[in-house]
Amino acid sequence: MKDLYDFAVLGAGPGGYTAALEAADLGLSVTVIEKDLVGGTCLNRGCIPTKAMLHACGEYRRMKNAEEYGIRIGRSASPEKEEDVLIDARVADGIDPEKLFSYRDGTVAVLRSGIEKRFRAGKIDLFRAEGTLTEDGLLLRHTDRKAPEGELPGEAFSDGDTIHARNILLAAGSEPSRLPVPGMDLPGVLTSDDLLSVRELPESIVIIGGGVIGCEFACLLSDLGISVTILEALPRILCNMDREISQSLRMVLKKRGVDIHAGITVSRIERSQDARMSCRYTEAEEEKTVTAQYILCAAGRRAVSAAFPALQQERGRILTDGNLMTSRTHVYAAGDLIPGIQLAHSAEAEGKFCARLAAADCGRPVGPDVCDRALIPSCIYTDPEIACVGQTEEEAAAAGIAAVTGKAVTGANARSVITKEERGFMKIVAEKETGRILGAQYMCARASDMIGEMTLAIANGLTVSDCLKAVRPHPTYEELLTDALESAARHGAGGLI
Repeated sequence: MKDLYDFAVLGAGPGGYTAALEAADLGLSVTVIEKDLVGGTCLNRGCIPTKAMLHACGEYRRMKNAEEYGIRIGRSASPEKEEDVLIDARVADGIDPEKLFSYRDGTVAVLRSGIEKRFRAGKIDLFRAEGTLTEDGLLLRHTDRKAPEGELPGEAFSDGDTIHARNILLAAGSEPSRLPVPGMDLPGVLTSDDLLSVRELPESIVIIGGGVIGCEFACLLSDLGISVTILEALPRILCNMDREISQSLRMVLKKRGVDIHAGITVSRIERSQDARMSCRYTEAEEEKTVTAQYILCAAGRRAVSAAFPALQQERGRILTDGNLMTSRTHVYAAGDLIPGIQLAHSAEAEGKFCARLAAADCGRPVGPDVCDRALIPSCIYTDPEIACVGQTEEEAAAAGIAAVTGKAVTGANARSVITKEERGFMKIVAEKETGRILGAQYMCARASDMIGEMTLAIANGLTVSDCLKAVRPHPTYEELLTDALESAARHGAGGLI
């Protein structure tokens, strides 16, 4: 252990490990303290395993519908052998759960190993320990967890050892929230972490929460033929997003058999003698009950901020200034610990920002980049995908900005017709007078891969006219963007009509 590090990071999730790698690249001596798995929630229990499952389950659904394209999978082409069905709509016939979970877990392991190799290459000291912020630095304590075979073992230390550093970044992340509902602690009530640890495919599930987590799980589970019910307290699913996105996704999920109840109040969860779970709720002043094998509480995540009582906080989040510094000098915080959006790529941008500030403090002036947290795109990996950045038309109006919206639907897009995509669209919101791009809302195939163009446009103050100068290839999903921009121009963005 070094006497003094330039940069110490508590937490090896997206914000922490990205910051550590950036600081090492800038020539700083760096250490990371992580009590669990490198990669944090995102890599091990969040973004990556769920997206791997979404990919696999989406492929299964498409295979079941392959006859739409004239392709018969797992069947004899000969009519007299129609009984030789190897893949059909039944989960038991079409899915090998162990191979499915092995694919998911293998994907995670490959990515985690890659981070650890980069730690070695960057000469970053990893301490597999509980870390506590003290006046002197970061106090280390051993945990019961041992690094699995093949993982970076971590540096040796003794309980009570303290990491001293010029600059400290707190990136301890968040954990699933549980609602204060009677029965929420019963066996069979799962968080998203728990569900990803279950080594079986449930036959039915009730999802409490129609936000991003709930909708992604509803999508992948329904693709497997599992009975899914969503219970949402707000008036609609994805209530904080563009209303048309919410309405369209509801229609897509209902078409796939998902039962959705919004504007409800959950009152109690019970477990019967046959181990089935019952959820009681009120809808339109009527008491109702839904029963399933499992109940998933997808009510968001809460910051792991209780471990830092000495720092100024508000509503369970650590407060920071414009440079992400906490109420204590040279101690920064990033990611889910601080107010704002809880997304991995937001944490990564914030972590790199803090690393550059630390480098400047250590005499390596790198000119810290501006971290504009208002320009973080949000992506939801349902099918179709959803991606948004900037303002909606309603938000622009609330801010006193005269704005227009341009819209293009997937039904008129050649690539979408070829691939038989579900209903979807692209929307562009622009300031009416100048044509400046204010926001974009996508619901279509590959939305998450395309939203970056509008993020760049907003960050650089580009107008509808500027963006229409680019010719987009045909046939592609991206042509929807040209159509949406032209629609905005026809509606008067920048005085183009």
